[in-house]
Amino acid sequence: MRTVVEADCAVTQVSDTATATDGSGSLTSNTVDLAVAPGARCKPEVTVDKEICTVSNPHACGPGGAGPWAEKSPVGLLQLLGTAYWRITVTNTGPVAATGATVNDHTTPGCRTAAGTFDLAVGAGRQVYCSSFLLALPLKNTASATFSGLNAPPGTPPTTSAPSSAIACSLLCILTKES
Repeated sequence: MRTVVEADCAVTQVSDTATATDGSGSLTSNTVDLAVAPGARCKPEVTVDKEICTVSNPHACGPGGAGPWAEKSPVGLLQLLGTAYWRITVTNTGPVAATGATVNDHTTPGCRTAAGTFDLAVGAGRQVYCSSFLLALPLKNTASATFSGLNAPPGTPPTTSAPSSAIACSLLCILTKES
């Protein structure tokens, strides 16, 4: 006997008992319980958007700050050296929650610390704010997120999202290909 579970991402286990009738009467099998591994359509879809604040006002660039935010700071915003304010938006548009999510940011480890470990419900997003003092500009800063899917079978490796980058510019951006 075969049991098929259609695309219901909430199903994590099935239980089945077979019955039949033959010449000697009715037969009933033992009940079998099986875990259900989620298919490709039952996984979180997590995206990351890394941005830099385009003004040098810490109040506009902190949690809930109006920014403005962009993929690249204006030339000269940070002078030759300065503090860059970053915003990382992590969003789950998949059919199941993402669990144990972390932010990967090798250039600015403080962003990973600021994010901590978190879960994202279906349709939910989380914004992480962090800053870094930059000694070398221009700087392309890239972030991604690593996460697991709710109800993923034990031993399933975490997934890492596609990366997103933002560029911090100085007066030197005029002279480089990054501008």
